[in-house]
Amino acid sequence: MSCNSSKNRYGDIPCYDGTRVKLNSGDTDATNYINASFVNGYRHKQAYICCQGPLERTCNDFWQMVWQENVRVIVMTTRYIFKSLTKEKGRVKCSNYWPESEHEAHQYKGYFVVNTKIRTSEKYNISSLILRCDQTEKIRLVYHVLFLAWPDYGVPACPDDLLQLIYRTRQLQEKGVKLAEKEDNWAGHPHGPPLIIHCSAGVGRSGTFMCVDICMRMLDEIQKTNIEEIVKALRTQRAFAVQTAKQFIFCHLAVLQYAINTGILPADTKLPDILSD
Repeated sequence: MSCNSSKNRYGDIPCYDGTRVKLNSGDTDATNYINASFVNGYRHKQAYICCQGPLERTCNDFWQMVWQENVRVIVMTTRYIFKSLTKEKGRVKCSNYWPESEHEAHQYKGYFVVNTKIRTSEKYNISSLILRCDQTEKIRLVYHVLFLAWPDYGVPACPDDLLQLIYRTRQLQEKGVKLAEKEDNWAGHPHGPPLIIHCSAGVGRSGTFMCVDICMRMLDEIQKTNIEEIVKALRTQRAFAVQTAKQFIFCHLAVLQYAINTGILPADTKLPDILSD
């Protein structure tokens, strides 16, 4: 709808009607729209919410979605310049939609967010955010994971970098599930409420993350996977998921590395050098 075009970061990245997240704040397509899509995981319906990096004008909507869907972990794969707009090669990729410093607080429409702690590392930063709903005064802990090792127009230098991000995200999600069970009587899938994954458009890096995560779970359970079919399935839910050929190749390398790490493939297996220029 033309009235929703200003809520999209990119005009050529559609949000399918059949899988989009609908905000409870409005009862029409003009008031309940956000560029975010539910995506299924491995034997887990709506395991992810894949979305664009919020615009300044959609930050309020983003936090409403976080609360509405009981999200406990947000993964951001667009690199971040501290105390500045998130830019890559000079182009703004995402607004500063969360309080990025310890003890900093932001008020959004209907929601208050405080950053209580930041744990930093070479590859990613983890912020512990307290999210309060103004209407009910109820609070929740939400983890924000900022991945620093993904260059613009490229892929991580090492497949293990993405695997470590996924491992850490799962640990945080497990903590979030326990909190959801305690605070909100969560009785859904044991892996919990949806995990929000976003980059700038919410298709390339986000799709790569989801593809590898799904493959890892398949390998754990049935010792086989099919990356091409997984990408096809992702694209029926989020347009252009796994956007480039390099990202598609990287999915294969990351899955091969995981198979080596877990003993499915011999430890001396060498990954092909197919991404070098």
